[in-house]
Amino acid sequence: MTGVLRFVLRDIVADWRRSVTHIAAIVPIVAAYLILIAIAGGLRGESEEIEAQNIVILSPNALDPASGRLDPAVLDLARDIGGSDVASATPMILRPIRMDDRIVQLRAAPFITWQPIHDLTLLTGSWPDDPDEVAITEGIAIATDWTVGTRAEIFGTIFEVSALVRAPGTKFASVWMPYDRADVLFEGQSGFQMVTVEPADGTDFRELRDRLAAASNGQFSVYFEAEFAELQTARRGAAQNLATVATIVGIAALVFGGFNLAAISLAERRRDLGIARSVGVSRNALGGLAVTRTSLLAVAGFVLGGLVATGALAFTSATTVRGFVFEPEIPPMSWVLGAVITITVSAAGSWLAFGSATRSSVKDLLETR
Repeated sequence: MTGVLRFVLRDIVADWRRSVTHIAAIVPIVAAYLILIAIAGGLRGESEEIEAQNIVILSPNALDPASGRLDPAVLDLARDIGGSDVASATPMILRPIRMDDRIVQLRAAPFITWQPIHDLTLLTGSWPDDPDEVAITEGIAIATDWTVGTRAEIFGTIFEVSALVRAPGTKFASVWMPYDRADVLFEGQSGFQMVTVEPADGTDFRELRDRLAAASNGQFSVYFEAEFAELQTARRGAAQNLATVATIVGIAALVFGGFNLAAISLAERRRDLGIARSVGVSRNALGGLAVTRTSLLAVAGFVLGGLVATGALAFTSATTVRGFVFEPEIPPMSWVLGAVITITVSAAGSWLAFGSATRSSVKDLLETR
């Protein structure tokens, strides 16, 4: 076996141009496969779930509430319909905003509701005190590397991050601003996109939700916060399906590319096969050499492709997608699967191509095409 490897390595070095071309063709296929797997792994990551049973009132388009705007009368309606069953009903501005080169989610609610109703927990820094201060959640910190003291522009105004907070569910990745400050920032044109209703102690939550929904007349939608979180993650489910398709495409490219590279390589070396057979080298020996050579090149291509993918991902920071943080990662098993597919398919392609080539006579193999 050592003699076979030594011979194959010498052949690879002697025919280095074709060997380099073979490896170079495998590298982008492997890198693309691993990057697609990383994207799939990132999209499949689950964000935190929320258990609080506050009720939220949104525009009818609940999948993208930031695109809507509630009539101010909805706030009074919630209080009137709920009566003593409603402990509080407060508005929230919910908008995608650009900060530096990123699109992030802005949530603006009355500051007195941040802790008791929205479950924000201060981790570092201090709560916004100056009008031009904001708080960011862990999801934003992960996605952007922002910290307490970071300054960023929001709608033409420079704001400073004064607090890093923890927030549950779809609030996990968001920038928080006091409601009054956001209303001034948007010059009152934004309105509000959500009303958070806190049921009073002892209230039948489900009955209250149904009562509010019955009064909507199609003008708004009513959900428990947990239900709203599930609706928001429906987009994640669609993204996961897309990631699965992308992964299948990546594997198919690996299979197709590996097979064809092996077949093309042997087709280009028909004359070498003819010479070897003419001097008495058996078909089994030639087949073993061909498979070994292709497998070694596949290993080299996979290693280099893995380095390319790792390097590309190293320069790709986490990204927020409306309610969750998307951070590409390659699962350990995907490395094993990728290596097995690359080597197995390349070896299989080499063997099949070899079988096709050796069915020709020595004379045909030696003929120049």
